[in-house]
Amino acid sequence: VFQSAIADQLRLFGIIGTRLAPVLPLLVLTIPLAIWLCVTALRDVPWTLRDAIRVEGGTWREELRSFAIPVLGPNLLVVGLLVFIMAVNDVTAGAVMMSSESTRLLPATMLLVTGDLTYPSGRVAAMGLLLLIPTLVVLFAAPRKILLLVGRTYR
Repeated sequence: VFQSAIADQLRLFGIIGTRLAPVLPLLVLTIPLAIWLCVTALRDVPWTLRDAIRVEGGTWREELRSFAIPVLGPNLLVVGLLVFIMAVNDVTAGAVMMSSESTRLLPATMLLVTGDLTYPSGRVAAMGLLLLIPTLVVLFAAPRKILLLVGRTYR
């Protein structure tokens, strides 16, 4: 229902079928997740460390080098990767917003060709593997960060 309402608006503006078409629905779907995960990530940050850098007379570059990159960087990187994976794996935005086969997103292409018996099954398997690889990399690289972000402690 949500995708079709936005698709009607995009069709009215003549954007449907372009590479810009799935951007708006994906932003609407992923921004709440990004905000929720960022709030969770920023809640557990030791802000007193940043205050200590400021009290010692540190510049904004020292604050960036000593606090933001090592403390905030890993959490925000995991948040960005999780939101990216959610956006990439959205099937309905790609199927509804992209009309031509050359501009269709990968999950939507997989959805539409799995019933086609003339389409080579090796290509479908390769597409599935391409979709699975980023998810597996994030899950194996940062399982503790992911569990902390979704509210479950790993301790």
